[in-house]
Amino acid sequence: MDRTHNAFVLQVAPLIVMGAISSFATAADDVSEQQQRASARAGQLRERLVVLTRKEGFDTILRPVSQLPVKIDDANSAQESRMLLLGNESSEIAFAFSAKTGHLNSFFNWYAAHQCSGKGAPLYEQPTKPKWSKEEAERIAKECVTALLDVIPPNVVVGSVEYLHPFREMPKYYVGEWYIQLTRVDANGHPFDEDGITVILAEKHGLIAVGMHMESEYAEVSVDPIAEKRAVSISEGFAKKMLVWKPEKSYYLEHELSGEHHARLFIVRPNYILKYASIADAVAAQTRVARLAWEVRHMLVRRDAKSREAIPTNREVFVWIDATTGDYLGGDFK
Repeated sequence: MDRTHNAFVLQVAPLIVMGAISSFATAADDVSEQQQRASARAGQLRERLVVLTRKEGFDTILRPVSQLPVKIDDANSAQESRMLLLGNESSEIAFAFSAKTGHLNSFFNWYAAHQCSGKGAPLYEQPTKPKWSKEEAERIAKECVTALLDVIPPNVVVGSVEYLHPFREMPKYYVGEWYIQLTRVDANGHPFDEDGITVILAEKHGLIAVGMHMESEYAEVSVDPIAEKRAVSISEGFAKKMLVWKPEKSYYLEHELSGEHHARLFIVRPNYILKYASIADAVAAQTRVARLAWEVRHMLVRRDAKSREAIPTNREVFVWIDATTGDYLGGDFK
């Protein structure tokens, strides 16, 4: 399985956080000036990573920024989404900055990635076991984030710390990697669906990647949310409608709600999915405005065509109900 930097950037889209964070001034529209400032900022961040790498004794290469190619990614015509890219797979390290804000979007260390799961990387008969504790992985992840962002944003908490084996050469395994997720939360500790910071670490080679997605605009909620029972009741009718929504209908033939559900308070960007002719249209219409919602996950069963017996499935329908008004905000499928 190959890594692609583009895929990583898509996974961890632009960082926009209040406070002192890694950025460079972008008042001028002059592209060459933006590139110069991005290069200067990347140079500062690279030096911090060099210090951290030496301190922790990692075996990696961080090529000087002066050797990195610089370009503006015009793949997305929207001005807000354009990226200033420094480096690529050939240059071994890469930075991506928002062309509009100057905020760091992502960092990727291709050298470390290839040492872990590239051509010629060691393969193992069984999944490797971690040498670090979760606490150690979390500590190093936070140091990496601090080096790249100046500070850890105050509105994030550790969501998960996992040692995983995402890449294999069947039937063997590449060395495991640490995945640390810092999740954005509101003043009451409610997590955001999309916003956070992802850090990927290798125990021998150090930082593989950091990606940030903190772009949602959110107004803190000062009133008590509606009762979970009410939200679940409201969601059931919308869940049934989502099962027969034309773009997904063919995937859910003979499926129905099992009666089992799970609900949690979650901050989402509404997609009002039932209003649109496709998932792509719904995603394209989303704005950065986020709302506190009850996310109700409805488990599904499938009716056997002959016996009509209810057969459990691993499919679910997610319905978002506004936690203050009870309005339908959209949802998702699994």
